[in-house]
Amino acid sequence: ASTLAVNVSATLAKKHQQCCLVDLHPGRGDLDGMLDVKPQFTLADLCLNQSRLDRAMFEKTLTRHDAGIHLLSAPPQWTDSRAVSPEGVSLALNMARKIYSHVVVDLEDCFHDEQVKVLQQTTHLLLVFRLEFAGLRNARRSLEHLDNLGVARRKIRLVANRFGQPNELPPDEVEEALGQKIAFYVPNDPKTANGAHNTGIPVVLKEPGCKLAQSLSELANLEADTRGATVVQGSKVLAFAH
Repeated sequence: ASTLAVNVSATLAKKHQQCCLVDLHPGRGDLDGMLDVKPQFTLADLCLNQSRLDRAMFEKTLTRHDAGIHLLSAPPQWTDSRAVSPEGVSLALNMARKIYSHVVVDLEDCFHDEQVKVLQQTTHLLLVFRLEFAGLRNARRSLEHLDNLGVARRKIRLVANRFGQPNELPPDEVEEALGQKIAFYVPNDPKTANGAHNTGIPVVLKEPGCKLAQSLSELANLEADTRGATVVQGSKVLAFAH
């Protein structure tokens, strides 16, 4: 899901000059490493100062990448992750929506309170899983939980990641089990993906002509497909969960 979030952000930034990317994996976020940047501030700093948060402070917290991605990084230490609060995350997302036309969030899960705050404001939620039994079971559990939270199914897109591996489950059987069509298939190409991660350059920028890059770029086309989803302040929020 992190690979998808980084590459969708890069695609949107190329099209719209900039895109905000939020790493919501407190204590174990890796988007800064995937972009080869060194954040001076993180989401924890923002949450600790939420009572005086304004645009200037918010923008100072972001780390800018040459591709136009403005990253709100997760705190790297578990001890710092305790500072991340649902209220702080909600304020950060509200601020991002005022500044950016597109905000991409890499979620840790769909269960913790700070993650749910994002789900409540999401235009599109991309649920990423593999076509294997464990992936199918977890995807089904996540969908049931999202139903209980009141997240509309029209906002949710199923993404089959690393598609094309031997002995994977048939897509039609997976769709029947989940009660929803798979919207996107991301091909299995670990060599290209790992090469991009190790150089800090997103696949869509490093090897734009490959099938993996083309597939990842297609995910960003969700901006043209709202299907009745409510878009506040003209911005769109794409969240990736797994």
